[in-house]
Amino acid sequence: MNNQYIGLRIFGIDTPEIKKSNDEKLALKENYYGQKAKQELIRLLKWKVIKIKILKIDKYQRKVVILKNYQNVDVAMQLLKKGLARVKYVSLYKYSKPYWIVDDKLIEYYYKMVNLENEARKLNLGIWKENLKYVFHKN
Repeated sequence: MNNQYIGLRIFGIDTPEIKKSNDEKLALKENYYGQKAKQELIRLLKWKVIKIKILKIDKYQRKVVILKNYQNVDVAMQLLKKGLARVKYVSLYKYSKPYWIVDDKLIEYYYKMVNLENEARKLNLGIWKENLKYVFHKN
């Protein structure tokens, strides 16, 4: 995939949106936390080789992936740990969710994500120090 642009969606997480135009309606603190998540993503990837495990293709034709940096650091886990993302769109029980999982390794991965989110919540890190209605315009 040298020098190709592909649409990616990091599996199982949601980060606040970044304001792209003046008429875009975002929650009061959404752009702020979206920018913080973006900066963390840039810091983690540093324009180096990344590891991508493709899980599926979503309805927007993006590859849903587990993404790791050149040091094998899992991007989703880091964003969750710092309170810059929340676990979203994934379920062990609801087939209606976009990413319903039954694979044992993904189930284990899901529980790790939930544990990191819960820890960030307890510590009031990032988005968890706010009322989420001020961080996400869509809940």
